[in-house]
Amino acid sequence: MQFVIAAPVELVDALAELVEPLAEVERSWLERSRAAAWARPGVERRDALAAVDDQLLLLRERGELLGTQGAVVAHHLRAILREEGWDVRTWRAVPAGVKRLPGRPLGRGERQLADGDRGGPARLVVMLPDDLGDLVRRIAYRVSRPAVVKLAGKVARAERERLRGEVLTTGDLIRAAALRALGREFYFYSPQRPASS
Repeated sequence: MQFVIAAPVELVDALAELVEPLAEVERSWLERSRAAAWARPGVERRDALAAVDDQLLLLRERGELLGTQGAVVAHHLRAILREEGWDVRTWRAVPAGVKRLPGRPLGRGERQLADGDRGGPARLVVMLPDDLGDLVRRIAYRVSRPAVVKLAGKVARAERERLRGEVLTTGDLIRAAALRALGREFYFYSPQRPASS
């Protein structure tokens, strides 16, 4: 599942720089593994090539081969979801019509505008495994839902700003995973902990 999110140019460049040597390691592993598979006779060859693809997915999931931005982000995203306890919950599906709506619902709060790690002029494009991408969408929707429902009604300005800070997007989580991969601090709204100031 492809995600295209707004991000600072520096974040996009730093992630690309991080992935470059990791991609070389992965390419080397793939070349060796595929060469060994191609050396197998006839029918065994197809099975051996399929086994290489399966092994690549497993090694990416375990964080041993991270040769793409998507693999790096997915690895760190899974860690974030584990740390929040969100990977063990059952999250109801996002309503079909809402799935197609991009971006932060009901505008951006002052915190989002002031926080240099949220949004930006560049675009970070990552391919996530479908199951992980769907889980991230479900989490962002369900965590944000209480605030979004309140924001749809009449709310005082101060309350509106506070509620906007309680909106979590897929972009927030993906940027957090990219920053985590780079060893940098990150923030996203989580109802399990107090909001940062």
